Amino acid sequence: MRRRTVTVYWKNLKRSGVEDPIMKLLRFLGFLVGTAVALATLWAFYGTVSPEKPPYSDHQRQMAEDLGQAVQDWLPTIPASGGRAVFGNLESDDFGLVSHPVRAALWRSARFDLAGRGVLERVRERINWTIPVWEVGEDLSDYARHHHARWAIGGTVLRLADDPQRILQVRLDVVEVATGRMVASHDFTVQPNGVDRAVARVVPVRLPAHVRIMLWIGLVVLLPLCVLPFARDLLVDGSNTAILLTLLGLVGLDVIGAYLLYLSGYDNWLGIGVGLAVLALSLAFNLKYLTVMKAVHL
Repeated sequence: MRRRTVTVYWKNLKRSGVEDPIMKLLRFLGFLVGTAVALATLWAFYGTVSPEKPPYSDHQRQMAEDLGQAVQDWLPTIPASGGRAVFGNLESDDFGLVSHPVRAALWRSARFDLAGRGVLERVRERINWTIPVWEVGEDLSDYARHHHARWAIGGTVLRLADDPQRILQVRLDVVEVATGRMVASHDFTVQPNGVDRAVARVVPVRLPAHVRIMLWIGLVVLLPLCVLPFARDLLVDGSNTAILLTLLGLVGLDVIGAYLLYLSGYDNWLGIGVGLAVLALSLAFNLKYLTVMKAVHL
């Protein structure tokens, strides 16, 4: 008898053209699960096809930072100064471990008007891809002419080792673009002296990017369930102001969670764009979630 009653209920719903609120909720939750699985699959595929980043040690990272200071101390001694300059990154430094401190030293020295990196280069860094390198010679000179630069700075990582001997060797060249003349060149050798500072340096533990993304998706999906115990009082009998404040509160917590888990590493226009996308997705998702909850409790 009970089975017959349920069958008649579904037939009447189908005949009337009214979709059952519970089925709406189940369909919506199924869509969320499917989306989460699709995102996880895409991220796993990206991790498979992306270049493998070397397991740099803390000692190697510290030597790269020390090199930056050595480059900054060397720059006042070279004859080239003033005018626009480009830095073509260093050969044999696919992920910029050594190139980034050198670029920072060039910028801090204020000896040149250092051209900024292109959009593609910054995007490749953000997605943990290899950085572009312009080799010293015609390749680097063409890059400098494209930026209307007077000076072109490049070089190569000659050696970066942690065992059996900790050492970093880099050659840095400064070229005058108009004449192709090498105006300065220097071989840097960095080795830890005395107490190794890298041992005392505290390196924050950071979860992999795909884990942080999945944690944020879990936060967005589960957070609205906190409203469920008093959903009828709030969404059906409550005022529009209370509903709006609840919606804004959920969206605000989603955005804060995204910032703490992932967005804190973005400090440029790309971070603003990702933040706006997160805000729009959170707003649309929570609005849909609360609408389905209200329909269930009518």
